[in-house]
Amino acid sequence: MSSRETALEPGGAPRAPSVTALDLGQSKVACFIMKPEGKREADRTIRVAGAGHVQSRGVRGGNIVSMDEAAQAIGQAVERAERAAGSPVSGVIVTTSIGQMASHRVRAEVSLGAQPVGDADLARAIAAALAQLRLPQRRPIHVLPIAWSVDGARGVHDPRAMRG
Repeated sequence: MSSRETALEPGGAPRAPSVTALDLGQSKVACFIMKPEGKREADRTIRVAGAGHVQSRGVRGGNIVSMDEAAQAIGQAVERAERAAGSPVSGVIVTTSIGQMASHRVRAEVSLGAQPVGDADLARAIAAALAQLRLPQRRPIHVLPIAWSVDGARGVHDPRAMRG
């Protein structure tokens, strides 16, 4: 099924997507796959379709000290939850209380040629923004562009195909 297709319940109603949550803790890594039940949205409940947990590794004192060990523990917990649910995970919501997470707002500019803005231009802008961050002994785990601007037009949601 492509990402544009919608899963359907028997009878043709759209099926609400499953939700996967991953809790990355110092003592254990737990993964839960939740699926909605009920045909009408007003009647829906959520049931845990699969769960998996393993002892946490690579996490000490609230910080990830070994990315490889932490990634291995995460993979094992997700695999166990997938096996229990009988379906693969396509994305997760991660919760953690480890370390000191922070967000940073940065601004970057890149020159555009005569061509319309494309994915490569967006990637260059993100790379330029990331290059401004000075995070000793840290690295970004997620990048979320808030807004774009093209030739003074601010607050552009999606600049692709615009000309600069």
